[in-house]
Amino acid sequence: MTCRQWAPLGRDHPLRDGDTLLVPAGNTFHVLGEVRRPGAYPLDPTTTAIGALTLAGGFTEEALRTQVKLTRRLPSGADEVHVVDLSGAYPRAREFVRKDGDILLVPVPNTFTSLAR
Repeated sequence: MTCRQWAPLGRDHPLRDGDTLLVPAGNTFHVLGEVRRPGAYPLDPTTTAIGALTLAGGFTEEALRTQVKLTRRLPSGADEVHVVDLSGAYPRAREFVRKDGDILLVPVPNTFTSLAR
């Protein structure tokens, strides 16, 4: 999947066949990738990383739990990306609190990480 970000360029951009337009409703976060129910979820101020995954139905069998990416938009417009280990090895990582607009992306292992298992 290719993701193009248009916001910094202005408001008038043509859509092409096959484009998907995401319009955040506010007070939501997204859980995407290797979870059972990817999508947007309403934000509760106490929602943690593990709570977000629970709302999304949990990890799939293929999920790479040690390399979950949290993307957060800063007031400057820049994206801040954290790689979070949600395998349970670091309990504090599981308590990382979500914020409005956060995107939690659970990847699938690549060939190299699969061979290391």
